[in-house]
Amino acid sequence: IRHLQISHANFASFEDEALSGVKFDMESLSIVSGKLRHIPQKALTELTSLRALDLESNEVSDLPSYSFYGLHLTKVNMKGNNVQKISEYAFAGLENSLSDID
Repeated sequence: IRHLQISHANFASFEDEALSGVKFDMESLSIVSGKLRHIPQKALTELTSLRALDLESNEVSDLPSYSFYGLHLTKVNMKGNNVQKISEYAFAGLENSLSDID
């Protein structure tokens, strides 16, 4: 699986091992129009090929430090979330790869 889209899902969190079977191949992941409350940091950690992450229209309110650490994302979409707090180091590790953020 190179591209995965999950929409209108009624889950607030993601199991740490939820994506372990596709960790080397996935290039883009969209979890949109759902109830996701937190960035699934541990589930994303091993997605070494992931370049685009779309979390549009969820319920994410906080971007803690190192939310995307270890990833090589070029695009992150957080539109439609009620983000109240962004840690100073939320995007740490993406300095050389991130080119598009919404």
